[in-house]
Amino acid sequence: MLPRRIIGNRRRLLMALGIGAAAVLAYPRKVHVAPRWTIEVVDERGRPVRGVQVSEVWGDYDVEGGQFEDKWSDESGLVVFPERTTRVPLVWTMASRVAHVMSFRWHSSVGPHASVGVHCGAPGSAFDLQAIDAQVGSVAEYRRVVVKGGASCPSGGGGRPP
Repeated sequence: MLPRRIIGNRRRLLMALGIGAAAVLAYPRKVHVAPRWTIEVVDERGRPVRGVQVSEVWGDYDVEGGQFEDKWSDESGLVVFPERTTRVPLVWTMASRVAHVMSFRWHSSVGPHASVGVHCGAPGSAFDLQAIDAQVGSVAEYRRVVVKGGASCPSGGGGRPP
């Protein structure tokens, strides 16, 4: 039989390890959800196109639904979306993924996702929609998007003037 002192030290050690593990699992860690996007919208000749609607959709399937933001290209044809992050406890991410498996949602998505779409046409239409997905782990993305058909996407023709 072990002396009481050794048993007491073991209990304290196990309790300290348990509290430490709980703290690590509960501490909200920073999760990168979407990169900083710089989208340059140009016509077929490489000239900037003003007023084209560009939409960003992002979210983390483990912790939140999708969010979106619409912007319009400026005189330089540029649209910039900031980097998107969130803070999530590791235990929440683990529980969400276990719930996905337990509920047999085999085709549902997990983890962060982000994409942008460049619209050219009437408001709400997907005419000449060009969708771009973020690269996994990317912190910044630069994309040059060529919109075709000058008459169908004139300056200010991407939904509303900026």
